[in-house]
Amino acid sequence: MLLTIDQLTGIFAVSKPTISRWAELGVIPPPIRIAEPGRRGSVRWKKADIEAFIAEHPTSKNFGYIETAPSHDSPVDLQPELTQ
Repeated sequence: MLLTIDQLTGIFAVSKPTISRWAELGVIPPPIRIAEPGRRGSVRWKKADIEAFIAEHPTSKNFGYIETAPSHDSPVDLQPELTQ
């Protein structure tokens, strides 16, 4: 399953620019680009990669770079609609 930037903003409770910055800095797993030849396309993140990232950082509030990020009570604390 692939997650959109909007879904990541909900998971991490941060803005789209913050998600983009985290991806550029390597704070979160890199996205994959979905595009047709000659088009810009869009980016998505593998759900498994995000779940693994959260599991590796269960109590981190700033992941080393981030000013605000949620703490997680469980290793995978995704929104209910993402856990299917």
